[in-house]
Amino acid sequence: MKSLNDVIAGGKRVVGLCAGRHPLPVDEYIYGEIENVLDFARLLHIADKYVYEHCCPRNAIGSAINGNDLTDIKIVVGEPLNVIVTGLTPCTTAVMYACACYGVDLTLWHYDRDANDYKPQSFRFAITPQ
Repeated sequence: MKSLNDVIAGGKRVVGLCAGRHPLPVDEYIYGEIENVLDFARLLHIADKYVYEHCCPRNAIGSAINGNDLTDIKIVVGEPLNVIVTGLTPCTTAVMYACACYGVDLTLWHYDRDANDYKPQSFRFAITPQ
């Protein structure tokens, strides 16, 4: 399993979820200041816009994640995204939904206080032939 530092050093897209909540080893964030964490439509709009603009979704051939079989069909896929989460569940779920819609494989990085390191939680939203 790669560490967060390995992923960053490898040039992969790694961003923070929310700016200003905790010091993170990144300069880019999906959300700036959040005025209302319960404005779910606004949070989803921001997540959708970010994923669309930064993960380059495009048409491809593959399988839908909720399909009955592995028959290849036209799907949307985007570049993978790594997000260091900061504890705001509505923001995290909005990003997950946007990634699922655009076929963007997502890795959430959670801080482990005991290990003083980040642990990955990965979701595969694009099922394409390898």
